[in-house]
Amino acid sequence: MKSIRGRFMLVLTIAIVFSLVTLGVISGIAFRNHFDRYLEENIVERHQRLLDFLSTGEGVIDQRSLIMTINRLTHMEEDLGVVIRNDAGEAIFDSREHMPMMRRGWTRAEEEGELFSSSTIIRVGGEEYEVTLLSRLGREMWTPSEIAFQDSISRSLIIALVISLSGALALSAFSARKITYPVNQLKRAAGRFSEGEWSTRVDLKTNDELEALGDTFNQMARNIQHLEGLRRKMTSDLAHELHNPLMSIQNYIEGMQDGIIKPDPEHLKELEEEVSRLIRLVSDLQRIARLESRKLEIKEFVPLENFSGYLEKWKRDFTSRDLEFNWTIDEGNIKGDPGLLKEILQNLLENAGRYSSPGEKVWCKLKIHEETFMIEVGDTGPGIPAEDRPYVFERFYRGKGNKKQGTGIGLAIVRELTELMDGKIELDSEEGKGTIFRINFPNS
Repeated sequence: MKSIRGRFMLVLTIAIVFSLVTLGVISGIAFRNHFDRYLEENIVERHQRLLDFLSTGEGVIDQRSLIMTINRLTHMEEDLGVVIRNDAGEAIFDSREHMPMMRRGWTRAEEEGELFSSSTIIRVGGEEYEVTLLSRLGREMWTPSEIAFQDSISRSLIIALVISLSGALALSAFSARKITYPVNQLKRAAGRFSEGEWSTRVDLKTNDELEALGDTFNQMARNIQHLEGLRRKMTSDLAHELHNPLMSIQNYIEGMQDGIIKPDPEHLKELEEEVSRLIRLVSDLQRIARLESRKLEIKEFVPLENFSGYLEKWKRDFTSRDLEFNWTIDEGNIKGDPGLLKEILQNLLENAGRYSSPGEKVWCKLKIHEETFMIEVGDTGPGIPAEDRPYVFERFYRGKGNKKQGTGIGLAIVRELTELMDGKIELDSEEGKGTIFRINFPNS
């Protein structure tokens, strides 16, 4: 399996090498073109200077003196060819024949396309002559200094390219290591985490997406560690909660079998209460499992239409138990999950009814604001003791000394569903005066 670091370094190296080679080739071609243009401009300037000199006619009085002057020019000007034609177009002098420059490989067979020529008309002794100057443009006709200059530039480009490639390889190796180091950190952390090291975290300070990925990993690790803690605690608590009623049932049955306990209505009722307690516990656990696997279904709805019938059923139930129940819902729309909100209401109302005595009051309010909405459920029951209030939302926690205890799961469900919908729950209770739960949700 190829590593990300190796693949990244390979791709980066190929990209840099391609860029540098392309840049070197383009720079070489551009320099060669500019240098050729520079040499050509020099040739044009030299031709123009010589043609101006010949046009003055100094010392040229006949054809013979013209040819002698041209011979002197070809001796003075290296690699210069001269052709003289009379007015009939016949070549009366060609320096390439009279003085062949074999030392530079310039022969009469040279193609015209490789030569630069300039011409002028000179009048000598009443006759006109066309003088044409020829210069070779190829590299073989360059002067030693021009060749040395061109070679030095080529060497410089090659050296620069080699140095750039070496730096690029070093940079790509450094960059690949720099980028893949946090990835390897995440890989090692994920490996340790998968082996059960729940406290594993990463500390990435890259100020980019990898740092955000590391933060996401840490958040995931914290959540999983928290859930694992809850699972272990729930397993322990559940074992404890199941152990007591099961042991009680076993003791009753063994006592009846041994004749110690009579199967009279009183003992059978106690046995039935333990069984009912187990049934409620299993039922609450099923509700938790169902809610934890349920996905949020946020939508906009009118709570007055959705909850009025539901709360009326609760009113009939409370009335049958001689409890006064009132509810109010503001008009307007809210955004949330109506099913989970009903689940919250059910647990809060069950809790209020369980701890209220006949003649006491229970109420429910739903208030709608522009950016939030609030659910309030209260009662005038016995209230929650101060020492129990910090723990009422823990699973399986039940206050001491209260005979109307439930399974200790209802308020835990309320808190988890509230947090699931980004809500915040508040508890206001005073012994002997009742309890109020207020939950604020964002209306979005």
